[in-house]
Amino acid sequence: MRRHGLEHDVETWNLLIDTFVRSDQLQTARAFLLDMEKDGVKPNSESFSILIKAFMKAKDVKATESLLAEMRMV
Repeated sequence: MRRHGLEHDVETWNLLIDTFVRSDQLQTARAFLLDMEKDGVKPNSESFSILIKAFMKAKDVKATESLLAEMRMV
């Protein structure tokens, strides 16, 4: 998209994150959250909610706690 002059907004990033979650690619989805922040787009509650729900479902307590802590800092 960026090659065509389009900027990613928070909704676009959330859609990408959700797509990877639905494909059971949680680590890739998590990496997209970091890329989002590097791109200067501030994650919103939906951004974190998508990932927290996914990691809770996967019973990954460490990742869930990490995301909760990160969400509190934003």
